[in-house]
Parts: sequence; C-alpha cells; structure tokens
Amino acid sequence: MGQGGTRQGSPPRRLATALRWSADALPIVSLALLAGLVAALVMMAERQDREDRRLDLVRDALWVSETLDFALGAQRAAIERLAEDTARARLHGDEFLARARPLATAYAELAAVWLVGADGGVVDGWPRAGGAAAPSPARLASARAIA
Repeated sequence: MGQGGTRQGSPPRRLATALRWSADALPIVSLALLAGLVAALVMMAERQDREDRRLDLVRDALWVSETLDFALGAQRAAIERLAEDTARARLHGDEFLARARPLATAYAELAAVWLVGADGGVVDGWPRAGGAAAPSPARLASARAIA
C-alpha cells in the first residue's frame, strides 16, 4: 500500500498513464490514418480511371462495329441493285461496265466486279486488263454456294 491508502497502479494512475500514452501516440495514429485514407483514395481513383477506359474502349468498339455494318450494308445494297438490274435488263458489255466501274472505284475494299454468264464463265468485268485476275470456275461455284 502506498501513501494515503492507495495501491500502486490504481485506476487513477493507470488512467493517467493511458492518457499520457494516447497523447503521445495520437499524432502518429492520425498520420497513419491520413496516409491510409490517401492510399484508399488513390486506389479508388485508379479503379475508376480503369473502368472509364474500359467503357471508352467498349463504346469505341461498338461505334466501329456499327460503322462497318452501315458501310458494308450500303455496299451490299449497291451490289445487289447492280445484280438485280443486270438480271432484269440483261446488261452486257459497256452497260454493265458503266454500272460496275463506280462501285469498284467508290469502295476500295471491292477488288473487282465480274459479270458471269449462265454457263458460269466470266463474260466481262471491272477492272479490265492489269487488274484483278478473273475468278476460277471453282471459286465462282463456291461463291454461288455462299450466296
């Protein structure tokens, strides 16, 4: 027993020790919490930035897909119109070339336009000499199977 009848390590003395420790440790704990908060904010910002880039990539891919679908649809429609007009009006020679030339020059992806006769042989086409080689009968047959 100490003086005044209190034991060493009594609650008021322990409380004083705890308060002194917490007063000494408070700045360190505060800095650690602040550093943790800053790290969490940086991680959240990075995650949000990554998600934004992913969404931009998805939007760009969808835009490219829609643009290609539109362009290919327009090309297909133009080629189908030429095919239907050729079948109905029996376009031959210069008439066919006059209609095929703008298609072949307007669409860089279109290498050649060929007029194929009923027997499966190439009658005429664009480009003429120096352009793409005429398709083989086997290739024509496979193209008919696809269509």
